[in-house]
Amino acid sequence: MSVMPGRVAKTTNFQKLDTALTADLKNYMKDYGDEAITFSQLLGKAETSGVITKQVRAHIEDHWLCGGYWPLKGVAEVLRRGLYWATRLALYTDGDEKSARATPLKVVSCWICSGGPFEVVNLVSADQVTMLIMTGAPPVADLDTPQGGEQPIWVTRGFDEGRDQYETEIESTDDTRTVRPQG
Repeated sequence: MSVMPGRVAKTTNFQKLDTALTADLKNYMKDYGDEAITFSQLLGKAETSGVITKQVRAHIEDHWLCGGYWPLKGVAEVLRRGLYWATRLALYTDGDEKSARATPLKVVSCWICSGGPFEVVNLVSADQVTMLIMTGAPPVADLDTPQGGEQPIWVTRGFDEGRDQYETEIESTDDTRTVRPQG
């Protein structure tokens, strides 16, 4: 996938994360809220349970957490707390633990290479919590070759913005272009 600012990714790894979080919200909320467990240990649990592969775990640890992409302090803690709040908001109205939802919301996540600060944004609707993992651009573009087909994302932008090599053009008009990133 391209990792240029302004691009959105919803790879199969994010789809697996959504399924795992939604299926076991209370345990994930506890895990992500437990500061005694390192983020690396949480990744180990995800690998053992089949949510991620050994290669994905290594990629997250080497590139996301250890400064390979973002030489920032606290990336693991930002991810942990963002995941914690996604689960908490799915279980409780406005995240208030005194106000349990009758039916928990599902969690849907994606990565947005925004070019801005590293942060996790959680948006709540009547049906779901949308977790946006927002990052700056890694120091090198096009670090990863797509591993699958098209992602479940449709992006419409001005025609002059073009498209990158890892996007499939769905349609274009004189003024707009709609593309789908490859996984």
